[in-house]
Amino acid sequence: MPVVAPATSAPIAASASSSTRQDDPTLLRYPYVINNYDVKVSVNKYNKYHIDETIEVTFNQQRHGIFRSIQNVNYARRSDGSVARINAIVTNLRVPTHKFETKRSGGLTKIRLGDSHRNADKHETYRISYDYDIGHD
Repeated sequence: MPVVAPATSAPIAASASSSTRQDDPTLLRYPYVINNYDVKVSVNKYNKYHIDETIEVTFNQQRHGIFRSIQNVNYARRSDGSVARINAIVTNLRVPTHKFETKRSGGLTKIRLGDSHRNADKHETYRISYDYDIGHD
């Protein structure tokens, strides 16, 4: 099933990999469709994740780009039943293929991908890399 953004809401931050048929007429009602979402993660011994994302998008309406939100606050249930709040830190954020802006708000790192002065092409591929540090166990 493709990952889509409803026409009545802000673009979504997708978290699944999918493959879309470009000729599916039901998908045209959405501002854009994420055709493929590829994520590569490597983890070091200090609980720091290096993440590379590739997001392939088809725009059905004129847009300047997409938004990607990264959760900074997480909750983990421990084996003893207790719950720990984990405050992650996003660093070394890079978007080599597009202009971007970031801000932290409400427990999220929000990334606006695209140029506010021009519309995105019909087909765009966004590449994002960052480190996600959840601290020591």
